[in-house]
Amino acid sequence: MKKFMVVLAAMAFVIAMAGSALASRTSNVNVSGTVKDVCTGLATMTIPDITIDPSLSTSVTGTTSETVKCTKNHDFQVQVSSDEVTTPQNFISAGVTGFQLKQSGAPNIPYTVKSSGDVNATSGKITGNGLSAGAALTVGIIASILQSDAADAWTGAYTDTVYLTIVY
Repeated sequence: MKKFMVVLAAMAFVIAMAGSALASRTSNVNVSGTVKDVCTGLATMTIPDITIDPSLSTSVTGTTSETVKCTKNHDFQVQVSSDEVTTPQNFISAGVTGFQLKQSGAPNIPYTVKSSGDVNATSGKITGNGLSAGAALTVGIIASILQSDAADAWTGAYTDTVYLTIVY
């Protein structure tokens, strides 16, 4: 009987240990992430040489565009500035004035830049479509020279640099 009690006690011990070995505890692991506001693309653009003919009775324009991809469903402000337009302005389709084509020794030729493409005409904003294939947005720029500003222009090549900035 004593042997039976020892075996019974040993079995109870094994069962008790096995039961505690099978016990479990669950822990919650919280996972979080933050999607950054980001745009990619918008390489250097060049408006092809605008032919300015002072004898014409109409304004002349030059255009170019580039694509950009931005974080989905976020509004990004597009601004424009230059050496003359030192305070960045919202890039709108009505145009931003104050830009100057320059040639050494000659009077400057004023011009206006206007937005086109996917830039909102009144706010100058673009809303991101994401960064996947097919999500690109078009940022277009139009440089417009009034005939009255070109009428007394000197002959020769004029240049300027416009800065487009996407504000996150």
